[in-house]
Amino acid sequence: MSGQISYAIDSLALDPSTSFLPFMNSRFRAHHPLAFLAIALAIFATTSACGSLTGNKAQTENSTDTVTVYALNGTPVDAPAGLWLFGRQAVVVSSNFLFDLSFDIDPQGEATLYTVRYVAGALSPAHSVSLQRVTGGFDALLKAPQNGYVTDSLFTAKVGDVFAVSTSDPSACSFSIYSNLIYAKLEVLGIDPGTRTVRTRFTVDPNCGFLSLIPSGIPKD
Repeated sequence: MSGQISYAIDSLALDPSTSFLPFMNSRFRAHHPLAFLAIALAIFATTSACGSLTGNKAQTENSTDTVTVYALNGTPVDAPAGLWLFGRQAVVVSSNFLFDLSFDIDPQGEATLYTVRYVAGALSPAHSVSLQRVTGGFDALLKAPQNGYVTDSLFTAKVGDVFAVSTSDPSACSFSIYSNLIYAKLEVLGIDPGTRTVRTRFTVDPNCGFLSLIPSGIPKD
């Protein structure tokens, strides 16, 4: 059964022109005023995070956080179901698409990890996020891969799974000429079908174009 479910999910990933989750529209009806404030504050911080507009010297420390997010479906529309990596928090999913990743949980208790543009649809203004499943464990991944990612798609996700992530979140690197990407790593710590939540751990390098995924401190590369 699990193989059949995975096959169905993978085949749907071949057509990202429309959202896999059309019944999610109720989450996209209105912008949340606080989201605009969050975007403004994040953009203000971008110059510091990336050093100068053209330089490549990191100025901001990496961070590691543990955050729980709700499933996209079967939860209140105001439940934080989106994971915003640059903002290091769970956020409400709405039509501003101020998030990178989200999860859903099926009736069998299996979780699926979605990128923001896969949820929103290819014609939306949502930014691109790329994922790569990695082996070797969360702590062992100290540098993000430079290739091998799948962009604007989805993955089945189990407890213990680790993913390398690159995101073109405009609130992170809009003013950087050096790169428009930041990198992160994500681990699934727990899946609770009862509360319809997924517990995650992630490390984010907020410095544009830097690949280092050390848990804390200012990266060198």
